[in-house]
Amino acid sequence: MRPSGGGFFDLGEIYILTISFLFMKYGIVYLVRGDAAEYHQNLVKSAGLKFGEMKVLDRNVPVHVTLKFNFFIDDIGQVEEVVKKVTMESKPEKIRFGDFKEFNGIAAVSKNELSEGSLDIQKRLIDGLKAIGVEIHPRDLDYKPHSTLILGSTKEKFKLIWKYLNSLEKPIFDLKFDNITILRKPKDAWEIHKVFEIK
Repeated sequence: MRPSGGGFFDLGEIYILTISFLFMKYGIVYLVRGDAAEYHQNLVKSAGLKFGEMKVLDRNVPVHVTLKFNFFIDDIGQVEEVVKKVTMESKPEKIRFGDFKEFNGIAAVSKNELSEGSLDIQKRLIDGLKAIGVEIHPRDLDYKPHSTLILGSTKEKFKLIWKYLNSLEKPIFDLKFDNITILRKPKDAWEIHKVFEIK
């Protein structure tokens, strides 16, 4: 149970607000590029407009597959060194991007299949971040790669969105796992901080 401070905010909420003012929020991802990214963006736009889910359109997040869930840190330098080391010790691997599945009856995500080599890159990344004291989320360890397509504001609205998505063709994209990218969220929108290419 989180401690309570009474009033408008409990202590847990005050802690989160304080952290967000003092530290930058980051995420580490595989950045999807090319035709797959364009397809994803167009799909989100069409579904968002069709069902009035404007928050989805406002998110404007670069198309990605999460490798490390969000974290706060004041100095990204050590994290960059870990990412650089992992990319330099890796070669491009395979990732399959496409098809849909639903999550908790409120979100549609793209199912992504990573090769054993790609999964090894993610594991080495998490091991390296853990070694420098970055907070590791349980989902970083029990890793299930996906890309969020669209969230429904209600479960009833999501049922309509899900029916629509399943009426569409689902192209499959076979991509190269060729980058690890750090995203940051200085205010309300995520943006690319730095791309590390895997060559």
